[in-house]
Amino acid sequence: MPFPTFHRIFSILLVFTAATFAYVGKWHSFTNKERVTSLIAHQGEVYAGTQGGIRRIDPGNFAEKDYDNLDGLLDCWITGLAETGDGNLWAVSKSGYVYMLSGGGWESAGRGYAASQWLMNDRAVLAVGHYLLLGSQLGLTFFDVNKKVAQANVTRFENLTGVSVLSLLLRADTLYVGTSQGVYKAGIDLKDPVDPDTAYDNLLDSHAWHSVNLSATDSTGLSPRQYNFMTFIGDSLKTFGPGMMLQSPIHVEVFQGQPALIGNHAFSAVSNQTAALLFNGKVFIGGNSGIFVSSNPTANLPILSALSRPSKFPRDTLANVTALQGKLWGQGGNGLYQLDPNTGDTLSLSQVTPYSIANPNPSLMDRHLRNLKVAPNGDVYVGSWGGGLIRYRNATTPFVWNKTTDSCMFEVVSNFPVVYGVSNVRMNDLFFTMFKSEGGADHQLMHLNTATGRIHCMDPSAPGGYPHAVRMFSDSLFGVGSDAGIALYKMREGPGGTPILNYRGLWTTAGAANETWSLTEDRQGRPWALVGNNLAYVEPDSVDSLYKINKPRLKTVDGFAGTDCFSLESDPVNSFWVGCGNGLFHIEPGPTGIAKQERFGLDDGLLSLSIRDIVVDPSNGKVWIATDRGISMLESSSQPQVTTLQTVQVYPNPFRPQHRFVIFDNLPKASTVRIHNAAGAVVRTFHPGNLTGNQAQWDGTNEDGRAVSAGVYLYSVTAGSSVERGKIIVAR
Repeated sequence: MPFPTFHRIFSILLVFTAATFAYVGKWHSFTNKERVTSLIAHQGEVYAGTQGGIRRIDPGNFAEKDYDNLDGLLDCWITGLAETGDGNLWAVSKSGYVYMLSGGGWESAGRGYAASQWLMNDRAVLAVGHYLLLGSQLGLTFFDVNKKVAQANVTRFENLTGVSVLSLLLRADTLYVGTSQGVYKAGIDLKDPVDPDTAYDNLLDSHAWHSVNLSATDSTGLSPRQYNFMTFIGDSLKTFGPGMMLQSPIHVEVFQGQPALIGNHAFSAVSNQTAALLFNGKVFIGGNSGIFVSSNPTANLPILSALSRPSKFPRDTLANVTALQGKLWGQGGNGLYQLDPNTGDTLSLSQVTPYSIANPNPSLMDRHLRNLKVAPNGDVYVGSWGGGLIRYRNATTPFVWNKTTDSCMFEVVSNFPVVYGVSNVRMNDLFFTMFKSEGGADHQLMHLNTATGRIHCMDPSAPGGYPHAVRMFSDSLFGVGSDAGIALYKMREGPGGTPILNYRGLWTTAGAANETWSLTEDRQGRPWALVGNNLAYVEPDSVDSLYKINKPRLKTVDGFAGTDCFSLESDPVNSFWVGCGNGLFHIEPGPTGIAKQERFGLDDGLLSLSIRDIVVDPSNGKVWIATDRGISMLESSSQPQVTTLQTVQVYPNPFRPQHRFVIFDNLPKASTVRIHNAAGAVVRTFHPGNLTGNQAQWDGTNEDGRAVSAGVYLYSVTAGSSVERGKIIVAR
């Protein structure tokens, strides 16, 4: 029997035009502005470079202003700040962008490195003449602030090649460079380091550099030596690990892993400090936990207080995201968080932390799991990294299904994610996958009845290794994406409401990698997938016939420009969003592939090209992108909110005995759905309060709970002054 999802009766045919595809909109960034990398005073105010932008602080009243990608910062991870001799303030980003403060925002001056792999190091920025010297992970680059271009690069210090430059220090006309392998020095022409006069050697020549002999341990007594920070104490050069030291007029030491020292007083509560600034009689300290200030540093007992407001969505929780009805959740090594989409502040969900791993494996952040979903009724389901499936409902304590509650579930092994993928929630069904070994050989498919809370152990999941993604395409078609391709199952209801899956085959591509990372579907019901670096779909005739021999199985589309792609999502207007290593792609599918394609990158407001997960909120079309540097959100005026009846879908149609519900999908808010018999009498009504998310689910019964007889029924959907009508066939 053909799948109903391919034979839906649409109340309206959607016609897509160029206008509906014009997604040029407004970007927002939600990232951590509390992890401070650098501090500087400029024109009477304090500027803090953070991993989520730049924060300006009034030292008098501590009023704050934040700058991010909406203010001209193409890459918001700021590694250093510097003021040049002409009085301009400059900022440098992790990926090498250089910015100048101009008016109310920041003007991008291009990139200051020779190749895309030159990542800048924290605080390794120094202004010399009309140059910014930038320390990177592969050497030293000289950025001309007049021409706004990198003029030269140093990758060799004596016999040392391609080392990470961690710190820079200027004393008189001698430049000291702290690298990962030691400290080097050279005489420098302060007027023009790149084209010096005859009194100076050319810094581009490795023979101009000389190593500095230092003792076996650094000034903090640590061994091996660390060269993240250098200073002169008297005539002796001292080196330290990450941090900052100020000597005059108040002695301040702020080093990572060490107590903050102000005068003779230590403050151990301030952890992971990396920067310090003495300005207007106040000591500002910045680090991983925000900004602190001591307003009376010369007192016998200085008072150190927190300055920054609460941290925004922390970077260590940006592995998986899900969104619905304007709410956003994210999962990371410390548990589940909820993000306020208006302010970016993290809402406290401390009660969910027990199910996170005590010492999470760092590689989990890069495994591209699909284990966080929100149901139409607002329940959030989390596949934990420490074992088990968790439901978070309202503000109550989460409910956990694990080995102690259900014997067929696996134990935690080696801190690897037991619950690897969680499907979309459809009616009362949710599927999830588990595995108990790194090799992925032992994996299991599970089913949860969300109404009863019962777990059912299904047959093993798709042939192959890791089951990356699971999805219900309809109430009769189910798919698993794994290392081996896309496994499709025919799904029907079994005894006690437990689904029965009939395996119909493994869809693969000829001569290509078949590791399938993500699954979705288009408006025509075709399953789409990310297979390796390919965007592909299962042809309708292949799915209808349920795996006929010699039929085309999986068709890859031509022209897709993404590489290293792991996330695929559909939106309310039948287009796709793909998260890749070279950007965020927006795809409009056509009858045989891609009709239109556009790419968003760092220049467009995306925080990072390291995309871990994306999700589209079906209630408003907002695209949320979780990256290693925070969350970006794309909001466009052309992204339709569900306010008209043009997006309503009704399926399956015909409604057959093996189906549980007829779904009225994509309903506007405040919709009323009525089902009429052939005579026009109303047999069932769904008021706005009866809707589940943006759906109404009719189980084929009348208002008294009795099953209606077979036949043709009429429906009407009312939203405001608009009415949409259609027919439903009930087969018994």
